[in-house]
Amino acid sequence: MDDVVYKNIAEAIIRKQADIIGKDIAMRKARKVTNIILDDVGKIVRLGDDPVKCISDLIQEYANLSADAALRFSREAALPFITPTLKIPDELKPSYQLK
Repeated sequence: MDDVVYKNIAEAIIRKQADIIGKDIAMRKARKVTNIILDDVGKIVRLGDDPVKCISDLIQEYANLSADAALRFSREAALPFITPTLKIPDELKPSYQLK
């Protein structure tokens, strides 16, 4: 069940980034993340064995491009899927700050 939620979170982050930085760049950045495999339209085909780390790596990849804005937009995209019991990467927690 959580696997579907993590895929939804990753896909929502990719879609949000595509709206902001363009689909080509968003897809290229997402494909750089180890253990995330996308189809041609940005749907997750495979999200590695540790989906929390994969999402963290995805957010960091976007943060390398647009810093705090990537964090803010990733949090916005993920918010509808986050529940109190779901384990999430630190980057999606409101208190997280880029180093």
